[in-house]
Amino acid sequence: MRKSRLVLCPHCDREQRVKINETSVKCKGCKKTFRVKKENGKHPEHFWHNPDTSHHF
Repeated sequence: MRKSRLVLCPHCDREQRVKINETSVKCKGCKKTFRVKKENGKHPEHFWHNPDTSHHF
């Protein structure tokens, strides 16, 4: 079972690896803090519709 997940920073679109139950994340790129929902280890829906990030997969 994975204990971390990827979230996307809404400010700089950088991926962050965070703990599954973590909801407040500080971006390593832009140093801003943002909140994310718990999503059972999956990318949020807007991740797949963003052309800057969806091409990685």
